[in-house]
Amino acid sequence: MALWLLKPNPSRPKLPGVAAGAQPWASFDCALGFVVCARTAARARDLVAKIREHDDEPETFGTEGAAVWLDPTMSVCVRLDDFGRDRVVLRDFVRG
Repeated sequence: MALWLLKPNPSRPKLPGVAAGAQPWASFDCALGFVVCARTAARARDLVAKIREHDDEPETFGTEGAAVWLDPTMSVCVRLDDFGRDRVVLRDFVRG
């Protein structure tokens, strides 16, 4: 297992046909980053983008949506360290 840092890609493209205020991470109620424990970067991205399966589970992402966390042009996933089992360790979130 490894720790992975997921955050918005600073050189991400603007989404065509989407107003500046509607771009991912351009409003409140969005996740700005995660620290995730997983075997691979792909598994880390999957854990973050997972939509809750039960009403008592919180969704990890916010208004930015799940797709941006799966897309390497929109977000980066950097290996930090080896540690533990698959799980989301930390979420950075802006609530409006």
